[in-house]
Amino acid sequence: MESAGANRRRKQIQSGGPGAAFIKSLHKVDIFHGLSDAQLAKIARLCRVTDYPPGATVFAEGAEANALWLVGKGRVALRMEVNLGRAAAARHATVDALGEGEGFGWSALVAPHMLTMSAVCLEPCRLIRVDGKRLRHLMSRDPYLGHVVMCHICEIVSSRLREARQALAHSVAIAAHDLMTPLIAVETYLMVIYEGFAGEVSKKQQTMLERCRHRLDEVLLLTRNLLDSSRIETEELDQEFATVGIRDVVASCLKEAHPLATEKGVQLELVAKGQLLEVTGLARSLKQLFDRLLDNAIKFTPSGGRVTVRLHEDEGHVQAEVIDTGVGIARDDIPRVFDDYFRGRDVSAVGAGLGLAIARKIVQTHGGRIWAESPCGEGLAGSRFVVLLPK
Repeated sequence: MESAGANRRRKQIQSGGPGAAFIKSLHKVDIFHGLSDAQLAKIARLCRVTDYPPGATVFAEGAEANALWLVGKGRVALRMEVNLGRAAAARHATVDALGEGEGFGWSALVAPHMLTMSAVCLEPCRLIRVDGKRLRHLMSRDPYLGHVVMCHICEIVSSRLREARQALAHSVAIAAHDLMTPLIAVETYLMVIYEGFAGEVSKKQQTMLERCRHRLDEVLLLTRNLLDSSRIETEELDQEFATVGIRDVVASCLKEAHPLATEKGVQLELVAKGQLLEVTGLARSLKQLFDRLLDNAIKFTPSGGRVTVRLHEDEGHVQAEVIDTGVGIARDDIPRVFDDYFRGRDVSAVGAGLGLAIARKIVQTHGGRIWAESPCGEGLAGSRFVVLLPK
């Protein structure tokens, strides 16, 4: 039986009173786009409007999420606690700022119903609080309403994830770029001292300087990888694609990798079948792709081993395989070898685990596929990385 309060609200809606005005305001909320007046009327019964002063905390990160919040007026900042180290004090970073018609607190609709951010009012705000438990119950009774709301929630979450990744990549790019200049200056001064141009250098001092150079090379490689990774994230399609000959790109990469392979006692080989072996893409990025794959193969191949690059054409694409006779990849590690900062079980290897992640991003930018196999399927214990690039 309908309560007196619900009956009064229903009559207000039918008569065009405050209830109708409130439902009209719900039409402006992103999360409820596509719902009928009747469905919004059901949601309106779950709402409570509250005014907040500037600086007021609506909820705190880590608390139980029991309500979906909508911005009726003003602006709300979503903030996340950031720990920069064990001894450092926790800080709060603003992830997003929401205005009229936007929603937050979606964790109230998705288990485990824990808030991952804090919400703070940036100015005087009028917020609409929707009871999370009752809204979930309504969504279960009205599947279409639930489908519409959850689709919009997914769009919001996806958008915020993209924005967060872009912001992180941009920040990393700035930091890496600013690091390169002083690091290169230090490298130059070390070379001047090492070569004796700043005065006589003893054998012991040369040994110490040589170790400094090796360590500096590792830092420079890490910084370049961070810079490349962030550039791909933020500028992946900013340049115009052109026809690129894969055979020429790979041949250039093999030539540059030859000194490192010779130092390790590893043989390099190119086997190419087909006349054109051309794809549409960015020559610089594709060179980075094969540089990373060759560097990885040489790094994990012992002296006396071999790294082979095979190229051939198939219907609609060019296939490239980088095959090594190295230590191989543990079966449990194969699904994660292309993840950012993943280094696998061989933690003794130099690097931050970005080389293969950069390779994957470049392939995805070109609309291709990449995967790893180990053992490589030819009676050897090494690895095979396969790249498919559309023509």
